[in-house]
Amino acid sequence: GTCAVDGANAVGDTIVRVHDSTGWVVAENDDAFGTCGGLSRVVFRTDESAQTAQYQIRVGCFGNTSCRGTAAYVTY
Repeated sequence: GTCAVDGANAVGDTIVRVHDSTGWVVAENDDAFGTCGGLSRVVFRTDESAQTAQYQIRVGCFGNTSCRGTAAYVTY
């Protein structure tokens, strides 16, 4: 995400999407609200049978807005 993850920071209206190996969006967040405001944070869980699955995290600006920053993620 761009908020609430160590190392993440951003300015502007961000969006975070998680895509599976086929390109399908399996999770997304535009505005996390709370202390994050217009920044984004996704919590995505898989079960143990998906341990070999591959996912791609894509971060960008929502709509035609401008944004910048550093995205970070945690796996556990």
